[in-house]
Amino acid sequence: MSRFEDIDLARLGGVPDLFPANYEAEVDAIRASFIARWNAKRAINPALPAADTLFLENNSTLTLIEECAWRVTLAKQQYNDAVRAVMLASTWGIYLEHRASEFGLTRRVIDPVNPQAIPPVPAVLESDEELRRRRQMAVEAVSTAGPYGAYIWWALEAHPQIKSVAIYGPESGLVDPGEVLVIVLDKRGDGTAPQAVLDAVSSKLSAATVRPLTDRPVFVEAAEIILYDVSVKLTVLPGPDNELIRQRVLARVTAHVTDRHKAEAIVTVSGIAAAASIVDEQGKALIEEVEVISPAANIVPGPKEAAFAQSITVTTDVLNDLVL
Repeated sequence: MSRFEDIDLARLGGVPDLFPANYEAEVDAIRASFIARWNAKRAINPALPAADTLFLENNSTLTLIEECAWRVTLAKQQYNDAVRAVMLASTWGIYLEHRASEFGLTRRVIDPVNPQAIPPVPAVLESDEELRRRRQMAVEAVSTAGPYGAYIWWALEAHPQIKSVAIYGPESGLVDPGEVLVIVLDKRGDGTAPQAVLDAVSSKLSAATVRPLTDRPVFVEAAEIILYDVSVKLTVLPGPDNELIRQRVLARVTAHVTDRHKAEAIVTVSGIAAAASIVDEQGKALIEEVEVISPAANIVPGPKEAAFAQSITVTTDVLNDLVL
């Protein structure tokens, strides 16, 4: 089956630094360069003091070198941020909005402001991640809803509460030639799209300016939701940070299963275990053992289905029997 898949920019990894910024390295480099220049001057004028006396803690020369190194480090960080600001995978905020404006996109209002509420409820705006994906898909807008990517684009534009859509053509075996099936997943609750959202998608994709003449009216359905529970048990070493470790694992597992909340996305036991396995800054494992109690087996949704974790629980069991 031929399916369009847009690139997941989050999986490309972080944008590398164009100018590696390391304060200590800058101090060492400036010091070495200074010593070389100073020794060249001493060769001409031996009366000058040796360079090693210039780097005592109470010597202003060392302080000046450190100040120069700090400013160079800050400048390199600013250069790196400037690079990230213009790359779609890493740009953010107003910089992302400018990238989106290249295709006539603005940040959408998900829920409008409600001044009558007590206290007043501010408007909920589209997140950077959502706007980034629409900007990434915007190139598909140059076509009518013919290719898979174009159908995804136009469907996502139909309503701000749509989390994702899946498009199926005749090769899927789900529809006849000339027909298109659109499966819609909502941002709210377990993802079941209400009729108002389905009607908005149907109206958008059925417009004469969008739907190709060779396609019949598009079929739009809400994704069928497979509910499951996530329960993970961690075995950790004794220590004061065990609750912090549990919270960090809970956040990672939640992010993982949220990412798998889309049509036909398989939820694997090994994927949950990997999300629950964390390391410290030195790369040392913080978890002795990860046991995924639920789900007991992989969840494999069908073409019209999406899996939703209705509960996520992470518990810790402290390992007391240490072998030294």
